[in-house]
Amino acid sequence: MKKIAGLVTVVFLVSALHIHAQDRALRVVATENLGPQVNIGKQYALFIAIDAYRYWNPLKKPVADAREIRDILRQDYYIDEVIELYNQDATRANIARTFTDLQSKLGVHDSLFIYYAGHGHLDESSNAGFWIPVDGGTDQFAQENWLPNSQIRGYISRFKAIHVFMVNDSCFSGDILNTNRSMPPQIDNAFLRRAYALTSRQVITSGASEEVPDQSEVSAALINSLRKNTSPLLAPDNIYDDVKLSVRKTLPLLGNLEQSGHQNGATFLFFRRSSAPEPNPVVTTQTYKIGDRGPAGGIVFFDKGEYSDGWRYMEVAPTDFPNEVYWSQNGGLSFYPSGGGRQVTEFIVAELKNKGETGMAAQLCASYNLNGYTDWFLPSMDDLGLMDRNLHQKGLGNFIDTYYWSSWPSSPYSAEVHNFANGSSREHSGTARVRAVRAF
Repeated sequence: MKKIAGLVTVVFLVSALHIHAQDRALRVVATENLGPQVNIGKQYALFIAIDAYRYWNPLKKPVADAREIRDILRQDYYIDEVIELYNQDATRANIARTFTDLQSKLGVHDSLFIYYAGHGHLDESSNAGFWIPVDGGTDQFAQENWLPNSQIRGYISRFKAIHVFMVNDSCFSGDILNTNRSMPPQIDNAFLRRAYALTSRQVITSGASEEVPDQSEVSAALINSLRKNTSPLLAPDNIYDDVKLSVRKTLPLLGNLEQSGHQNGATFLFFRRSSAPEPNPVVTTQTYKIGDRGPAGGIVFFDKGEYSDGWRYMEVAPTDFPNEVYWSQNGGLSFYPSGGGRQVTEFIVAELKNKGETGMAAQLCASYNLNGYTDWFLPSMDDLGLMDRNLHQKGLGNFIDTYYWSSWPSSPYSAEVHNFANGSSREHSGTARVRAVRAF
């Protein structure tokens, strides 16, 4: 029974660490561009797309476009969860249920991107616009299973999420939004820092309450905008600039969702993953033993048994940095990351830079270059324990019987240290030794 419980715990921890790794990486991107006080929640994407209707004429590419946009977002941007309703799943009841579920699921710092592609209809007698779900009838008076724009607006107005951005790629979609905007802003980090702190409810529609082609120019332009973007931050204004230059057959609009809580000057943001290739990404078939020299010239201190997430082994630099240094002197972090790895170190470095600090432990590791390998980071407490047991206690690694810094902060001015003299640990705010590590 103990073995089974241990296995369950390990599986849970691996899953949690994978989720936390993305959270930390997103936090690094956001902090570097929006400042240390930015609040970043989970990033959700909802796709509703219908090609094959029960009663309406079929459309050509909504589902294919939705899946292509989904794949781009998963690969190139930070998205925590994707929700998808395609064809037979996109009934009126399922759409309503999904919106209702999101009202309880979304947190106050979360962001939601909504993509709808399918038929729309404008009831001219009431000037009301509708989405047409897959089970929507064709009788314009019965309006069976039609979903009014006013109801969609009502669902979204009750979301707790601070940011919602919708692309509404359907006929007669323009009546869902308010287009009374001031002059387009200059999109720079100073503007985005202010705008991202406000509540946003933004919409790009494919037509100004008019019929649009069933092979969408707007979706094609959105795909192109997401693909070609190289900036770490992408706002709806940036996307709209691309859309309006690409679309010829309709008049696409950008505005905010009326009566939904949108604050003037607010914006949603997509956060792009780093476009720079990871250093030394090739996975080697060479095997290593604890104590061997690693590919960068460090000493192998950990083998997890198989390659996953791009690495199997960890190596530690062969020597300490020359002098003991501080972890932070000016107050360090406004948010405490958990876990370890290069992404945590990058986050710490960004926070220290915002505080005007130089020469701190994490900064030394992040800028370390040994034999052309630059993907080093500040070890976690777990890493330090492995180095102590697997190397130092066997007379390997040239460690000193003293304290070494970890990447685990304890307070704005202190962090956890590991004592190589006796294996103990404690919170520390003075100076300590530093040794960089890398995974491969």
